[in-house]
Amino acid sequence: MNILILNTLYHPYGTGGAERSTQLLAEGLVDRGHDVFILCTMPESGWAIEEQGGVTVYYTGLKNIYWPYDKQENPTVLKPVWHAVDSLNPWMQKRVRTVLERVSPDILHTHNLGGFSVSAWRAADGESVPIVHTARDYSLLCPKNMFWKEANCTGRCCKCRAFTISRKRQSRRVDGFVGISDFVLRRHEAHEYFSEAKKRVIYNPVDIEEANTEEKKGKGGLKIGFLGRLSKRKGIRRMIKSVDFYESDVKMYVGGVGDENYEKKVKKEAKKKPVTFLGFVDPTSFFEKVDVLIVPSVWHEPFGRVVIEAYAHSVPVIAAERGGLPEIVRDGTTGFTYDPDNPKALNERIEAFRRQENLVQRMGEKARSEAGKYDVRTHVEEYNKFYNEVVG
Repeated sequence: MNILILNTLYHPYGTGGAERSTQLLAEGLVDRGHDVFILCTMPESGWAIEEQGGVTVYYTGLKNIYWPYDKQENPTVLKPVWHAVDSLNPWMQKRVRTVLERVSPDILHTHNLGGFSVSAWRAADGESVPIVHTARDYSLLCPKNMFWKEANCTGRCCKCRAFTISRKRQSRRVDGFVGISDFVLRRHEAHEYFSEAKKRVIYNPVDIEEANTEEKKGKGGLKIGFLGRLSKRKGIRRMIKSVDFYESDVKMYVGGVGDENYEKKVKKEAKKKPVTFLGFVDPTSFFEKVDVLIVPSVWHEPFGRVVIEAYAHSVPVIAAERGGLPEIVRDGTTGFTYDPDNPKALNERIEAFRRQENLVQRMGEKARSEAGKYDVRTHVEEYNKFYNEVVG
């Protein structure tokens, strides 16, 4: 099967969870004998074509008023214009059509659509190419990803409806819709997106073979950790404020970076507390340092890839009851879930690990076993079956 996968970014321009999951899928499909092509954006103008891991990657320059995928802060006044163009970008539709004509795919699989817009679906539908879309967040519903002023949106405001009206309408062209969690799938269904599509939940993959499987012993005091971007939606500052360090032998390791001003606020909150900031860190070296991972997201996390990465390293998880996280943390087996709006709840979960002998090791063993459900081969096989179902 000829498969064209479209995502906003791809290696080396994107290093986030969406880009990593897309790359694992693409290379896994190649291993199954498929011909796989990637279409993604790049900051330069024009085109570039490369071979990576058996995948042919088409890079194309973004046709909009600025390149938003770097650390440079763009003028606030221009952001509504950028989003308006990205609602249905006719210039990027032409770019997509060019690759469709060159590749002649049996199926188009879209992921993050930022930059391309839903005009990619219109291009594929015009060429009678079946479409599968994987939702990795809520950007089709809201330019702010359903998170505004440090809180989850309870509904969609008039501005969001205006910006996304074409996205909802164009979603009728999609033949197969995948949510990376049941929460993500149901959230889109609740707003009547993808009304004509077959639907499936397929969780993200993790390369289990890369993980260090050394068992955690939980000795020398409890070492808890956070790994991810330091941002409001990830809840890191609230977590540091909530944890009761003074009544227990708990130490915290923080891996990740964020906006410079927000990082300063987080570090100020951690001042005089047993918190070590590691900066950007390799996951394997991070998980060697910690007994338990905490995922304190305030935002409705669509999936929580870091949870499975922790499992693969035999590290149990304490996760906020937000978004898709409760679907992948088996409360009382591979870790615990808690209400992030209740500071006492987090400390109760931490205290359970501190007081119960061998709980870190026992839950770590269960976590490692659970990680096998998210290996790349299983993930690729699920998509292979869904592609065949959609193509018919």
